Amino acid sequence: MKVNILDFLDFKKVDTLLEGFNKSTGFVTAILDLDGNVLSQSGWRQICTEFHRVNPETSKKCTISDTVLAGKMDEGEQYHFYKCLNGLVDVAVPIVIKGEHIANLFSGQFFFEEPDRLFFKKQAEEYGFDEKEYLEALAKVPVVCEERVKTAMDFLLNTTKLISETTFQKLEQQELNDAILKSEERFKTFMDETPVYAYIKDGSLNHIFSNKRVFELIHLNQNGQACDSAKSLFEPEIADYIENADKEILSGRSARMELEYKVNIGGQDKWLNDIKFALKLTDDTKGVGGLAFDITERKWAEEALRQKAEELRASNVELQLFNRAMVGRELRMIELKEEIDELCRRLGETPRYGTKQLETDRASGAGPVPKA
Repeated sequence: MKVNILDFLDFKKVDTLLEGFNKSTGFVTAILDLDGNVLSQSGWRQICTEFHRVNPETSKKCTISDTVLAGKMDEGEQYHFYKCLNGLVDVAVPIVIKGEHIANLFSGQFFFEEPDRLFFKKQAEEYGFDEKEYLEALAKVPVVCEERVKTAMDFLLNTTKLISETTFQKLEQQELNDAILKSEERFKTFMDETPVYAYIKDGSLNHIFSNKRVFELIHLNQNGQACDSAKSLFEPEIADYIENADKEILSGRSARMELEYKVNIGGQDKWLNDIKFALKLTDDTKGVGGLAFDITERKWAEEALRQKAEELRASNVELQLFNRAMVGRELRMIELKEEIDELCRRLGETPRYGTKQLETDRASGAGPVPKA
């Protein structure tokens, strides 16, 4: 996390700011991470750049001073004065971003009082420095009063706050951009995997967004060429039907429309249920959004049901005709039996079918009369 936050520091601007501070005040500065790595510096003293930070042993002391000693701040301190292990006074101002201490802004390489030359002579001898050159570099280190240093530190404290705020803003912006990117990726994944044709058209009815299924449709119909409008995808009659609906949406006369039409996709006839709705695009112009569902199977099922219903209707008509024929035949048979019974009565014979009794039984609700 520290490395990521440090990546958001604008060191080009920071370097310019610290160089100006060095030239106007004479105070040297540097930004180091918590491991002692120098990230930025301006106007370092010769005694440090040509001696202390070059020799392996004194360089180790520099690292310890920049990390361990610099981190020993008392509670409530905004910056921390300390004497480095090589004998100079330094001051560390913590850089905190989002509540995390990620680096230190240093100033220093000065003295509050005249230095002990004997200490530095012994140091030159111990580490093999050229004594004359080393003491000449020592003489260039300024002796400053504590009040002047505190005034400079107040400026550097404000500088660290500015660095923290600008870095925090960049970090927030990046996090927002990342969140937007992830959201867009999720949206694209969702739209590409959804089993519908999803699109957005601008005011000229050109596609400005198409999901994977629409791109596949374009490829099937145009061999991979760019899609401009419905006219480049479908037959003129269907294209006009679709674009007239789009124009209704753009004009504001309709906020939502639902169409059903049959198109040829890849040599196959397909039915689409196209739901269109009004959109406001990012440039505040009007657009048309749409989700077209493949309802071919539903249409096939509806057609199969329709045909079955027709077959059943035809069968019912035939059955009704048959029933009517059977009823007519039965009535005619009754009439013939009545005529024969009447003839038997006239001849003085017993009625053969007993049709009169049958009618009486039927009227009274009795069962049928057996045949003679």
